[in-house]
Amino acid sequence: MRFILLVYFCTVFSSQADLLIESKNLSSLATDQQWLSLLHITEVGQESEIDDPKFFLSNTSSAKEELLATIQQLQSYPELRCKFPARYEWLSEKLNWTFQPLNPQNCPELFEWYQQLDTHKASLIFPTAYMNSPSSMFGHLFLRLDADKTANDLLAFSVNYGANVDNDDSSLTYIYKGLFGGYPGTYTIVPYYEKVNEYNDIEHRDIWEYPLKLDDAQLRRLLLHLWELQNVEIDYYFIDENCAYRILSLLAVAYPNLNLMKDFQTRAIPADVLKASVKHHLVEAPNYRPSLSTQLLSQYSKLNEIEQAWTLKITSDNSELESNDFLRLPELSRAKVYETLNLWLRYELSDAGENTSEASLGYRLLRARSQLNVQTLADNHAAYLPPDLGHDAYRFGVGYQHQANQNTLLFSTRFAYHDLIDSTEGYLSGAQIEFFNIELSVANTTRVNLANILSLKSLSPQNDLMSPLSWSFDLAGERFFRSEDTSVFGQYIAGKVGTTFGNDDNMFYSLIGLKFLNFSHERDQPGTLATFNFGWRTEVNSGQFLLNLEHGYDIDASNIELSKINVGYQFNWTNQSAIRFEGSRKAFNDFYNSEVKLSYLFYL
Repeated sequence: MRFILLVYFCTVFSSQADLLIESKNLSSLATDQQWLSLLHITEVGQESEIDDPKFFLSNTSSAKEELLATIQQLQSYPELRCKFPARYEWLSEKLNWTFQPLNPQNCPELFEWYQQLDTHKASLIFPTAYMNSPSSMFGHLFLRLDADKTANDLLAFSVNYGANVDNDDSSLTYIYKGLFGGYPGTYTIVPYYEKVNEYNDIEHRDIWEYPLKLDDAQLRRLLLHLWELQNVEIDYYFIDENCAYRILSLLAVAYPNLNLMKDFQTRAIPADVLKASVKHHLVEAPNYRPSLSTQLLSQYSKLNEIEQAWTLKITSDNSELESNDFLRLPELSRAKVYETLNLWLRYELSDAGENTSEASLGYRLLRARSQLNVQTLADNHAAYLPPDLGHDAYRFGVGYQHQANQNTLLFSTRFAYHDLIDSTEGYLSGAQIEFFNIELSVANTTRVNLANILSLKSLSPQNDLMSPLSWSFDLAGERFFRSEDTSVFGQYIAGKVGTTFGNDDNMFYSLIGLKFLNFSHERDQPGTLATFNFGWRTEVNSGQFLLNLEHGYDIDASNIELSKINVGYQFNWTNQSAIRFEGSRKAFNDFYNSEVKLSYLFYL
């Protein structure tokens, strides 16, 4: 009896001692950066960004309450170690618990999942911008979980965070829900080759692969936390809590002491998150995986005139493959034509889907190429710099403006991201994506010259093998002058489509569309214009030059006349600063107004 009582009191005192230790360390542990990152809390005193109850063991998302509940329930219910393994391993270390390694006996599902991933390293993956999808215009960011060095990268797994979109939603509903958290987002794990097929081959986006500098402990912690996030829904926000932000929150678990999330509380543009990873030395030099269209254009540009002519002839009539004239070409020339045609066929199939005749042509090309014992040199070198070397997304400008015989100070600010005469280093040439570009002139009074809420342009040059559509969309406000002393602020929505010719460094474009105008003064009636837009953009002398002409024809008897010519040149002073000159001549209802601007731009 005495022995039983002794055991009882020792057990009680031991439990009380444990609780005393837990109470003493609770506040310190609850503010530990590792614990905060595991709960997706960005700062001490805040609550978790996740509100899915499946993610919590307490009735609150506060760090301290969740810590207390986790300690108590992990001790009381050992099976919870399999649901929250990252929490369990961290608390075991901090509280000196007797650690029980995860194995097939105590956590069979987790163990099987972990073994199946077979992850030895990880990479940060950046597909470039995709202009035909609002959620992908800034690029994308996800992880690749790599096996050992001998394994094929395409067979690895990838970790993606994305919105669970209702396919029945209209485009406007999609944008609204994406901006205001109307869609739940989840982490998913799929084979990497599926993402390459989606981005590289179907959407024709180049991919940059940045190996992460993770040690074994960091990689294990990231993976175990990823298990904790399975089927957990997190509200998706297009501007800030998006794919890039959620991938960064995974990296924050691996690198808790860097406080990676603090600079991304208002926006998380994938390229900026990528640059932060480079800045903190989290990644190694990138690998480049060109898209199908990039490979095709690169391969075609390296053919001589005869080889190009035969390539085009066979795309029109594949019976020319067996013609005597073609078969008399040198083996090396035929090999290059076969390889180019194979890329062209894959490109065509990515847009139209496979059919029997094209499958037969593909087989003939591969068979003919295999019979030639010559080597050609594959070229996977990028035609532009990696995205981490591009300018930052936010832009602030200060300068001088001369307009209507008046000199004014000029201030501008742009939330994001890139326009046609920003430096193209690290960016796609011919693509413009601007959010909240505001321009103010300050003299005796302050007035808004421009309020560009959203401006999109996709100028893709056509060539012998591809005929992409060029287009633009603008939702903006602009000041129009009736005389030297009077002006009116007009708001408009405009959309145009057309064609672009040339190349990435020197392009000419022609667009046609509609502009719907409304004015802030009741004297000016709203109206609809048919617009014609012509332009020339070129790279010159460490900068970019743009000439743009636009004319609008009144089509609804609103008596609005509008035309303008703009020229702009930007000299890239540094990677994050530039000097920009702009001049314009605008005609609004028979009054002609000229303006000149000179600005110094900072990218932040």
